[in-house]
Amino acid sequence: MIRLVMFCALLISPMLVRTACAETGISRDWVWNTDKKDIYFAITTDSEAHALGQYCYIADGVCFYAVSIDIDCDPGSTYPAMVNSDKGADHIVLKCIHEYKSQNILAIYEFDKIDELVRDAGHLGIVIPVEDDRFKVIRFSLIGSRNAIDQMRNAAKKAMDDDSSPKRLNSQGREVM
Repeated sequence: MIRLVMFCALLISPMLVRTACAETGISRDWVWNTDKKDIYFAITTDSEAHALGQYCYIADGVCFYAVSIDIDCDPGSTYPAMVNSDKGADHIVLKCIHEYKSQNILAIYEFDKIDELVRDAGHLGIVIPVEDDRFKVIRFSLIGSRNAIDQMRNAAKKAMDDDSSPKRLNSQGREVM
């Protein structure tokens, strides 16, 4: 059930989220939602309904970034990718989690790398190699991301009754709060 909520949340446009969720906020091009008991999220979408967001599982105290994109991938497999922004470029690893409709959901392994870029840059591009020497490129606006993520994370910390600072779990892109 938790994963289904996450997958649905990835694909809902910010306008639909605003009208569908009671505890939703909007920060420029980002929305956050804290009305579910088990998962909170802050996301943005592009013009092709791809989504980029940070998700926190309340019961587990774990937060991670994920992206939805219309490429073929095998659940459990990892894929190299590159991110580029007005604050710099870097390589990342994506892990295919699940297919939902015509999009695959991929977790972003390097939490610290992507968190810094998402919070500090104005835009972000993700480049993923696909078959036949081609690349899939998706671009997201990050305007409002810092506020949306902070609002969601503050609510997540409160929901977990944990005032301690977040701790890094491992290089798999998850952060334990």
